[in-house]
This record gives sequence, C-alpha cells and structure tokens, in this order.
Amino acid sequence: MYAKEVMPGVYLIDNFINKDTCDFIINSMSSKIVLDNDQKGVYGALGTKDKNPYSFKGEYSKNEKYYNVSLDLINNIFFAMKDLASNIYGQEHILKQTFYSCMTSGGKNPQHIDNYNDEYSEDKSAILYLNDTYYGGELYFNKQDVKLKLNPGSLLIFKGDETRPHEVLEVQGGKRYNLITFFEPKNFKGNFQVQKKFWFGFGTFSQLVAI
Repeated sequence: MYAKEVMPGVYLIDNFINKDTCDFIINSMSSKIVLDNDQKGVYGALGTKDKNPYSFKGEYSKNEKYYNVSLDLINNIFFAMKDLASNIYGQEHILKQTFYSCMTSGGKNPQHIDNYNDEYSEDKSAILYLNDTYYGGELYFNKQDVKLKLNPGSLLIFKGDETRPHEVLEVQGGKRYNLITFFEPKNFKGNFQVQKKFWFGFGTFSQLVAI
C-alpha cells in the first residue's frame, strides 16, 4: 500500500478501505453516536481499552443487525492503520486512542496541535475519511495554508506538532464521518501499558477530539 507525502510529514493513502466498507460502517454505527455534547455539531464515540469489547458505558442497543460485525471490522481497520504508521515511521507504534467522529452543521475544531505536552510528544495522528457528502469541514493546515477534503476510504497520517497546527473548518451542511486514531512508539517512556489487544467500544464523553 503506497503512502504519498502530500506535504512535508503528511502522508496520504488513497483507497485504504473500499467505499462500500465506509458506507457499511456509517450505516451500522451512526445510530450509536453520542447525542449530546458541549461542542456544537460535534458528536462521536470514544474507543476504550476495556477487556470486553462489547461493554458500554452509554445506552447503546446490542441488537441492531450488523452492529457487532461493524465493531469487529473497525478493530481490524485500526490495527491495519497502526501497522501502516509503523512502516511509515520505521518504528513499531501502538494504538493509544480511537474515535468514531461525526460533525454536523456548525461543527468545527479550532486551530490546535496534537503533540501539546511531553506525554503526547511522539504521538502520530491519523484520520480515515468515511464520506464526502458534506459541505465545508476541510482539514486546514494553517502554516502550510493547505485545505484537504479527501475521498471516502482515504487515510491521512501525520505528526501534529508545532510545525503542523491544524483545524477543522466549520461544516456548512451534511454530516462528516471519520475514524480517528492516535499512535505512539511502542517503547515511548510516557506510554500506557503496552496492549496485546485494543478493543473499540463506546463510552460517552463531554468533548470529542476531532482532527
């Protein structure tokens, strides 16, 4: 799988997953997103490291068709993203946090960096686009003056340090769906316990980190 450097330190992988897979995930998971949040137009679900992948903190039904199938699929996608990031940076990385993200009209994320203190200093960020049927919502790299809106199935990997401040511009219409994850080097001194498995489950949270 070819990773193209679209600007220094930012890697694009076209067709990382198929558009049909993107549609399946959205159709299976979109009813499970958190319905209330302190950020206008920003919703989603936080990946956890729970031992039981189907243990939920929120009020989520387990009976809808294909829901658990989609959870298993997402877990495998996140691990594939981790392996690709390890290849790009020439060092084994581990999954740290994951998000299923939905931004609606009015949703945005102001300029920020992801590597904002020592604990996150070696983190790598990745965003997998699940759809393009929305208006606005571009990922904007401020210093480079580059706006990106990618096709469904496209994956972007980068280190979001002070050289790459970025923001999500306001969504003007539609819904912007993404899978978002953060990695760190396996032996990074600030990391959490190295996991053999990383379960993607849902838990409510007050603020979603969207990139």
